[in-house]
Amino acid sequence: MDNPEVSRDVPAIDNRFYREPGQVVQSTPSQLIDYAIRSNAGIEQLQQLFDLQLRHEANEARKAYVAAMVEFKKNPPEIFKTSHVKFGTTEYMHATLGDVAAITAAALAEHGISHRWDTEQADNGKIKVTCILTHALGHSERTELASGADKSGGKNDIQAIASTVSYMQRYTLLAAAGLATKDMDDDGRKHGKEPASSLTGARKDQLGETATQIVEYVSQGQDMDAFGLYEPITDNEEKLYIWPLLPSKARTVLKRMGEQKKAMDKAGKEAV
Repeated sequence: MDNPEVSRDVPAIDNRFYREPGQVVQSTPSQLIDYAIRSNAGIEQLQQLFDLQLRHEANEARKAYVAAMVEFKKNPPEIFKTSHVKFGTTEYMHATLGDVAAITAAALAEHGISHRWDTEQADNGKIKVTCILTHALGHSERTELASGADKSGGKNDIQAIASTVSYMQRYTLLAAAGLATKDMDDDGRKHGKEPASSLTGARKDQLGETATQIVEYVSQGQDMDAFGLYEPITDNEEKLYIWPLLPSKARTVLKRMGEQKKAMDKAGKEAV
């Protein structure tokens, strides 16, 4: 007579932690925490694993930040000095905070990085501005500058502080992103015109917003929408102003779309 079949409860093997002889298995801290909970580990052991998890996430976020900045630097935006300043015997061109912030922020956002500023004023009157770049996974890098208030040109106290804050916001963002402003290139001069200088401040702001929107469309692959914003701008001064605000990727897209439009227009005329 055959022996009756014996039923046994055999615990299932957790394949995440099973290894063949000589095989190395890489387990993440979250997997180890899950295993520890299943094994009724003590509070102290769980706390150590949670600390390990936090360190692991911080390291992964740091690596993601570095990788994003590497990609950002492969095709950095170009920021040109478009604002003319003259007082007394001093005269120069510089990039406005609006231009620096709009162009840099849009380019960084393509790689999951945002920016913000912290501003402090010490008892001795020194002003400190800190630019903080933060990746979507949480890692941040800080760049600081400190200075006294800029009282040149007969500024009152509020104006002096505002001037200093604006200056340091501009340069901490540039330093944090590893960028530098440039003199206007020949993109406009080759047409026999100098960069625009007669546009109103309000119109410059509008063109800056248009440039930001174009960059956003390009980053999302909406090339037609980007071209649809740029193509209707027919005023040469306005085009010469907005073109340097665009990173090279956006310029390439607009040039390509313009060439395609010319080819289609030509084909249409030949067909007639």
